[in-house]
Amino acid sequence: MTVNIKQPSTKRLACERAYSQALTEMRKSKPNIARALKLLGQAARGGLGDAVNEVARCYHFGIGVRKDRRLSRLWYERAKELGMEE
Repeated sequence: MTVNIKQPSTKRLACERAYSQALTEMRKSKPNIARALKLLGQAARGGLGDAVNEVARCYHFGIGVRKDRRLSRLWYERAKELGMEE
């Protein structure tokens, strides 16, 4: 019996890598928030739900960006469409 295990796409892997790098950057003692947001944006635009949710949180709390409830809500809605819970 053979088992087919679906491998993640190259795009998915790139999004996951960018997301991981963004989180690592944000957790440094002296984070480069601009770099972290750029990486989060790449992963979010690629459709990675965790990254979309994190972008929403950034807008919600004003992390590296101006607080913007409207944009936060839009990103949270997109995350929900991707199966993320609030």
